[in-house]
Amino acid sequence: MSKSSEIQRVLAGRALPVFVDAVAFRTVFLHLMLNAADAIEGGGTIHVRTARHSRMPAVRAFSGVKPSPPVVSVQIADTGHGVDPSFYRRLCDPLFTTKSAASGAGFGLFLADAFARTHRGGLSIDSQPDRGATVTLWLSEADLSNDAPKKTPARHAVLGPAPGRQAKALVRELRRRKWILTTVKSLDETLLASLPVFDLLIAPASSASSSALRLIAAIRRQRLPVKIVGLSAKPISDPSARSPFDLVIYKPNDARAAVNRIEALFTES
Repeated sequence: MSKSSEIQRVLAGRALPVFVDAVAFRTVFLHLMLNAADAIEGGGTIHVRTARHSRMPAVRAFSGVKPSPPVVSVQIADTGHGVDPSFYRRLCDPLFTTKSAASGAGFGLFLADAFARTHRGGLSIDSQPDRGATVTLWLSEADLSNDAPKKTPARHAVLGPAPGRQAKALVRELRRRKWILTTVKSLDETLLASLPVFDLLIAPASSASSSALRLIAAIRRQRLPVKIVGLSAKPISDPSARSPFDLVIYKPNDARAAVNRIEALFTES
């Protein structure tokens, strides 16, 4: 960030509790700050604000689930070049970016949107060309009273290219069980920065590309807390101790049984 740039903070007068994955939140916050820093390259200001709202206010370009009140907002605004409103619908798509190829992979807003949805919240974007951009993360405030039911974040899976029938069957069943699913056209190491947001990676097992194998190897090398399930179009033995997959599924005619096996990965010690 340029020496002529500055960060200004206006924080709520008290702590604002939310039930979120702390590692994923830090990842998302960092990406949003980096987006803002890129936008003010050469000089400008980044404003960071947190606030509590008794109800969800009206916002522009909202994506996700409107959280139940009271609502906590985390807002990052910059005085940079802004974004044309015609791009709003695509800003949260994976790999979409208005920056040059050398400036980013297009995962910042995608990550924030995925994180918000996983935690039953949303993301809003307000921007005009040459007038800066404001990105706000909206989450329900946590009720810390002893008798309050604890909300468990939805599981989130990222799905790469896979045999059509297998993928469709699993997607239907995972969605029926309230999983959040994100599909990407290719699996490669550009996904590494986003993986703290996800619980599960579903990839081809019998015909994985070299880029997908490098991604899986990097996940294992960095010991990221992501389960990896392989889909195979031909018989393959269950993963050995040396396999990169936690589970391999071969032609799951019974999608419910297949998803039961997937969910069992998260209950095993």
